[in-house]
Amino acid sequence: MKDTRFRAGSTSKHFSMLTLNCPGRPGFGSPSCQSTTIAIGPSLLTFPALLTALFAVLTTFNLLAAPREIEARVIGIADGDTITALMNNKPTRIRLWGIDCPEAKQPFGRRAKQFTSSLAFGKTVTLRMMAPDRYRRPVAVVILPDGSNLNHRIVGAGFGWWFQRYAPRDQELEKLERLARQKRVGLWRDSRPIPPWEFRLERR
Repeated sequence: MKDTRFRAGSTSKHFSMLTLNCPGRPGFGSPSCQSTTIAIGPSLLTFPALLTALFAVLTTFNLLAAPREIEARVIGIADGDTITALMNNKPTRIRLWGIDCPEAKQPFGRRAKQFTSSLAFGKTVTLRMMAPDRYRRPVAVVILPDGSNLNHRIVGAGFGWWFQRYAPRDQELEKLERLARQKRVGLWRDSRPIPPWEFRLERR
């Protein structure tokens, strides 16, 4: 994370402190992160020791770990961006990372669900697990048996938005949404489609 900051400073003659600050608010698909501090005794305050301590902190915050991949069979489709997969013989609801599809009562909500179902239902897929969202729900990028990215295909077909709030640096999703808008496919046939996050806010 670009805004992660480290600070080392002496607090007493007995210990020095190494602090990791991870500013910002955890969100959908973002690693949960808070400040933590490690006390290092003077006998251990060497460069190799600092590197070891730093690696331990980064591993704790999942900043160095690659996304975990799990193969699972899709056994249900709740809507365009939410599937149920059988993980360790347990049905688990998975939110698709970086995208947001129309709600069921919105235009194209049913079409988005049908599109996702046509590609994923009954298939054994690869789930690239991301950090849980703020509601602690599992979040993943879904790779279909043919190797294509389900999240990308939904946005490219015009059945979902690039969720910029939680995937601000995803250039591929940005490009796919822009192309879908230009081609006026899917929900972009409407002149002014309402983003689902605005629709949900209006219904509160």
